[in-house]
Amino acid sequence: MFGLLKALRTPSSPPRRSYLQNAAMQLPISQFVNRWYGKVATRIHSYSLSNAIVYALARFYSIRVMVRTGRRLSRSTDTTLQPVSDLIVGPPLEEVLKKIRSDGWCPGISLKGDTVHELLKYMDSQKYICRSLPSETQFRLQQRERLESRCGASICFVKCTDPYGSQIVQSIANDPMLRSLATRYFGYPPRKVDVQLLVSFATNTTVAERLAQKQTIFYHYDLDDFHTLYFSFYLSPVDEESGAHVLIPGTHGAKSVSQLFRTLNFSDHEIEERRPKMQPMTICGNPGDGFVEDPFCFHKALPPKSRHRYVLQLRFM
Repeated sequence: MFGLLKALRTPSSPPRRSYLQNAAMQLPISQFVNRWYGKVATRIHSYSLSNAIVYALARFYSIRVMVRTGRRLSRSTDTTLQPVSDLIVGPPLEEVLKKIRSDGWCPGISLKGDTVHELLKYMDSQKYICRSLPSETQFRLQQRERLESRCGASICFVKCTDPYGSQIVQSIANDPMLRSLATRYFGYPPRKVDVQLLVSFATNTTVAERLAQKQTIFYHYDLDDFHTLYFSFYLSPVDEESGAHVLIPGTHGAKSVSQLFRTLNFSDHEIEERRPKMQPMTICGNPGDGFVEDPFCFHKALPPKSRHRYVLQLRFM
């Protein structure tokens, strides 16, 4: 019987295997386990024990629920939404909250007035780091091409070393509207806000070089904390040719077992196979346009080809 079934199976329909099964076939189980736990060990070495615990446990839905319940009970929470903001405009906050809960993201949140101009002016005066270069190598945006010639490598993705030096950045990070949205979504006040000013350059950099510089051009989900919200604002015109953000709405819920044991570099085919009815959403926009996202959604950034991309991102956690 088994021989007959094997004979009837056509080459065009091979048996489906999970990531764990494929890994187990390619590696002895001890090596597979050591590799996965090695990622946690890297977190301990590079960051802290608390980061490693979050990285290991935040992927599990039941643990996320327990953490939310514990944090909600341990502190008094004002869940009143604060629609007044001096720097940000957007849809009614109840609608934003409803869409984040259902789809994992919501567009339409924008920066007011001259905020973009002031942020770009500040970014132009600051120093940056690239993850593929030594940590002590800091440079201004105008020095990038000279540094590329000296190092013999292409720089495609950099992060500002001092995003908090701008008064406007501090004001946005403390904005009552953003903070109240995060509080309502988490069920407790956010414990901290991580601010990042990021630049992605239009280059012909290889995939390997982009990954080495931590440019997230493949689908992934983030585990900065047990509950996190990203508020991202484009500071330059962004379309499919200039680094648009892409996400899969509705994938911020529980993950399959094979997806739980990895967080990075899912191919388009892997995502489509698991989520055939969910269409990717490519988020384009003008300077000042923004969106809010639960980073537990699968998401990625398209490599810029025609224009550099400037982004302000606030991570509430």
